[in-house]
Amino acid sequence: MSTGTVSGGGKTVVGDRGFFMAYCHVGHDCHVGDDVILANNVLLAGHTVVGDHVFMSGASATHQFTHIGTGAMISGLTGLRGDVIPFAIAVGPSARLNGINIVGMRRRKYTNESIRTARESYKLLFSGRGTLTDRIDEVESRFGRDPAAVQIVAFARSPRGKRPLCHPGGSDEE
Repeated sequence: MSTGTVSGGGKTVVGDRGFFMAYCHVGHDCHVGDDVILANNVLLAGHTVVGDHVFMSGASATHQFTHIGTGAMISGLTGLRGDVIPFAIAVGPSARLNGINIVGMRRRKYTNESIRTARESYKLLFSGRGTLTDRIDEVESRFGRDPAAVQIVAFARSPRGKRPLCHPGGSDEE
């Protein structure tokens, strides 16, 4: 784990109950949430933000300034160049989304209704009509009371930083 830099706020922050397997690297100025699992050889570049309950499989890596939402799952050998919404699964050398982490949501006691809502939010967000902003508004309008949808909308709207949202076609935001 690298220390923080003066230009990056001065500290690297790692939450509670994390499990970091062999040869993981947490770069400078990273913020890692609670209950995060990093399998062998996971590399977090500087300024990466990892939400709570994230699982990153072996040999996955992030580009600097990447944000990973709560409950996301990153497949082995995945290279993240874009931000991953909460509860999503990212796969592949040039990461693309591949659905919702249903197993992770069940383990964290989300209701079946909330899991269905997360899946519908994902579909609407990435395959609906209009601009990304329009689709985020539509997700909020239709599912705004569900806790999973609230987290997805908040993440998609937040000024995360320098990376586009990762989506099913790859990391290039429209």
